[in-house]
Order: sequence, then C-alpha cells, then structure tokens
Amino acid sequence: MKLVSFSVTNYRSITKAHKIAIGQYTVLLGKNNEGKSNISNALNCAMNILRAHSKTVRARMSREYDWTRDFPIQLQSRKNNLQSRFRLEFFLNENELTEFYQKVGSRLNGTVTIEITIGPNNLPEIKVPKRGKNASTLTRKSDIVAKFISERISVNYIPAIRTETSAMHEIREAVVERLEVLEKNTDYLKAMDTINRLQQNVMDEIAANIKQPLQEFMPKIKEVKLQITDERRRNYFRSGIDIIIDDGNPTNIELKGDGIKSLTAIALLKEHALKSDTPVIIIEEPESHLHPEAINQLNAIIESLSENNQVIVTTHNPLFVVRDNISSNIIIDNGTAKPAKNLREVREVLGIKVSDNLVNSKYILVVEGDDDKEALKYILPKMSEKIGKAIKQNLLTIHELGGASSLSYSLSLLKNMLCSYVVLLDDDDAGRKAFNKADKDNLIKAKDVTFTTCIGMTEAEFEDCLKPTVYQQRIKEEFGCDLSLIPDFKKSGKWSDRVKSSFKKIGKPWSDTIETHVKALVVEEIKKQKEIDDILIPQKKDFLDGLISSIENMITEF
Repeated sequence: MKLVSFSVTNYRSITKAHKIAIGQYTVLLGKNNEGKSNISNALNCAMNILRAHSKTVRARMSREYDWTRDFPIQLQSRKNNLQSRFRLEFFLNENELTEFYQKVGSRLNGTVTIEITIGPNNLPEIKVPKRGKNASTLTRKSDIVAKFISERISVNYIPAIRTETSAMHEIREAVVERLEVLEKNTDYLKAMDTINRLQQNVMDEIAANIKQPLQEFMPKIKEVKLQITDERRRNYFRSGIDIIIDDGNPTNIELKGDGIKSLTAIALLKEHALKSDTPVIIIEEPESHLHPEAINQLNAIIESLSENNQVIVTTHNPLFVVRDNISSNIIIDNGTAKPAKNLREVREVLGIKVSDNLVNSKYILVVEGDDDKEALKYILPKMSEKIGKAIKQNLLTIHELGGASSLSYSLSLLKNMLCSYVVLLDDDDAGRKAFNKADKDNLIKAKDVTFTTCIGMTEAEFEDCLKPTVYQQRIKEEFGCDLSLIPDFKKSGKWSDRVKSSFKKIGKPWSDTIETHVKALVVEEIKKQKEIDDILIPQKKDFLDGLISSIENMITEF
C-alpha cells in the first residue's frame, strides 16, 4: 500500500493545498514561515487520527488537533465553514484489493480515499468518499476501512530538532515505540506478572501498616489499598533509558551536541523503518545542527530509506532536493502547495545564486582541464545527437576543475546549485585519489564517474585516445619536435609524460606553460577534423562510449 496524494484545507497557515502528490521521496520547499512544517504536521495529524479511528476511539483529539490552535486564526470569527479538512488517497495492489473486498465487502478500482473533517468540537468526522454503488456503505464502515489501512501503512514523524529537550523527547519516543513489541512476548508478560505479584505483596504490607493509624483518626475507613496500574508499570519499564555514545569516551547522549542527538533520532528511525511494514517517514529539516560533511552522509541515509519507504522531507538545504524528478519537490508559498515546474523555480525558492554560465544548466559534465572541456565540446556532439542538443540548449555545461584535487570542492558547489553531474577523470594516481575522496564525502557514486582508461596502459589521460596524426605536424611546426620519430613517445605511460620525455630527449624546453600550450594546439587541430573516425583511436575510445552512456542516462529530456 502507498500513500499517493494528500490534501489539506484550513490548517494553521495552509488555506488550501490540493492533492499533493506523494512519491517514494518527496521534498517540501519554501521560504521561512510559508508553511512547510504545517504541511508535514497536517499529514502526521491526519494519519494519527485515522489510526485512532481504526480503534473505534471517538474522543477529543487535543493532542493531535486543537481547533483554537490549528484552525487559521484569521478565519475563526466567521460563521460558516469552520472545519479543517484532510484528504488521504491510498493505492492498493492486487492482493490488497482482494483482502479489502473480503474484510470490508466493497470493491475498489485501485485506490481508496479517506476524508477527515474536524470543527470547533474537536471531534473528527471520517468519510470514505466513493462514487456509484455502495458509496454510503463505505462511510458507515469507516472504522473497518481505517483499521485495514492502519494495519498496512504507518507514519514515523521526526520534527525539526531545535532544542535539547525536543531532541531527547524524539529519541526516547522512538525507543519506547520499539519496546512496545515486548507486549506480545510471552516471556516478557510472565516476567511482568511476577513483578506485579511481588510489588503487590509489598504494597499490601504497607497498606496494612498504615490502615490502623488512619482508622484511629477516621473510624469510617474500611480498607486501604496501594496499587500500580498495568499501564503505569509498562511505562515505567519503557522509560528512564540512558543512551551511551562511545566515540572513544563513553558519554550519555544528553551531554552530547544537538547534531549527535539529531543523527541518533534519525538512526533510530531508520532502524525502526527496516523492521516496519510500509511506513511513511516524515523528517523536518534534517540538516538542523549538522556540519556540512554530516549533512552529505545523512542525505545518503535518507535516500537509502526511500528505497523501501515513502520519505517526506522539509528542508532549506539544496542537498536534499530531488534532482532527477523536479516535480517531486513541492513548493509551499502563501498558504498553498504546488509541484516545482523547473530547476530555476527550485533555485529561486531556496535563494540559490548561480554563476551566469550555469543559470540554465541542469546537467554538468565535470572534466579536469580546459583542454578536455574544449575538445569534448567538439567531439561529444559528433558522437551523440542527444548530448549535442543538450549542449546547444545550455541544458548541459562542461565544467573544468583546473586539476583533479579540486573535485570534492567543485562537486559540493554543484550540488548546492542543484546540478546533476557526471565526471571524467584522468586514469592516474591524482584522478583516483580525487574520486576516492569525493566518494568518501558522499559527493559522487561509481556510476557517475568515468576514467580515461585505455587498453594496455597503467595510466592514461584524454589525449591518449587521439590519433597522433591529428596533432604531430602542428607540434613539429610550433616546437620543432617530431613525435613520430622519437621512440620515447611510443613507450608506455600517459600522453603528457611521453610528450615531456620526447621534448627533453631532443633538448627542447618543457614547463607547465609549454604543456598548456601544446594541449591547446591539440584542441585546435581536433576542431579541424570533420569525421570522428579521423580523431579517435578505435581501440582506445571505449571510455568515451562509457562517458556518453552516463551523460545520456543523466539527461531526461529529448
């Protein structure tokens, strides 16, 4: 079962948010005080009211909903339409549709909708709207429908951790909820009966000892009894839990920082989610109190949660934005909610300033040097029509690092600018170290990087896939070095090392400046070639085919 949409009307600052689509990973975005938290609160409130209704408990829901607190204050003085409304739409698979018919006696067309209305009396009214035959029957059986849904889908909610008290409350609540499973354990129940009996024996003795003195003052007293209710006893054994974090110095979590408390709360949530059936997980501002590196790690955890659970996040941080499906980002503005239409809209609501060359760019190819950038701008469109179109429309930009060591820094900036990216790195020690660091920092995945690997070479760079006939004559003219006649150029080793050795072999000067000039000449000669077969060595261009595949998979347009 999946929650597929949620609507809310007249709840706190939200006047109307109609049919917000809920996917595997949904992100609520908005400026401060626009109502992101109120949307997540409303969903949590509605799900908990539904769960309570499934137990046929018709009571005031002051903990979940209080009309004077939750109905928009500016509307409370009017005479009509004084209700908050929530609407939940659930998708059922084939087996669940069959089970629904067996338990409820009504057939569905794939979804079931629950409508919750609450007015000034704080008593929720539950309806199951359905067109056609047996429409009213479902509403009469709303408690059975609610129970059916609640048994198959649950909500886990972590509000923004802003204070030590709220952090510890969320942690303890998570632990207490997990301990509730013991209520069905036979050994635990027997142990509780034993504790109950032993405690009651002591309390009966105490009662007997105080009965006689009390009767001296109040003769009408017939009996004195001390007792602990089962609920209080259970709560006692589920509370008072200390969590010790050992990072080389075992410390009670209450003495740790807010960032550790936030991470612990979410770690407990993940542990619970792995053991639960189809939970909806709501996390408010997960970035609160966290160092940027920890935010990257947390983002990876939340993404992994969304593989088997529906995750809803409220955030101001661009790292949590869903990049591959922009409409999964819901923009909350002026009491309403709507899916984002494009990347520019998301950047605007988050206040992200983007450099001019990236304003319209959604996709980035990251390369090491300017020569790689210029060569690939010419070569890639000849090898892929899709990539050529993306470059022409400024959807795809090629961004040079100025050296592999800048990879992590650049990827961090690109992530904050909400760009999707793939990376091409030289297949050498510097390139591999740069990838390993970025991977450790949760800035890149293996599928997003391509190395300039060439068959038979332990190290290689982009120029190694080029036919020497493209550039040899030009280098000879400019520098007096005929690479075709120098054995060192034909030896193993990456291209720049072989060229350097060739220059020095015949007494020609070599420096970083000359290397840059040589590579620029190579690019100029590449751009004079009309056919791709005149540029690339067939046996050494496999990495380019892999790079093109990665870029094409990244681009969802066309």
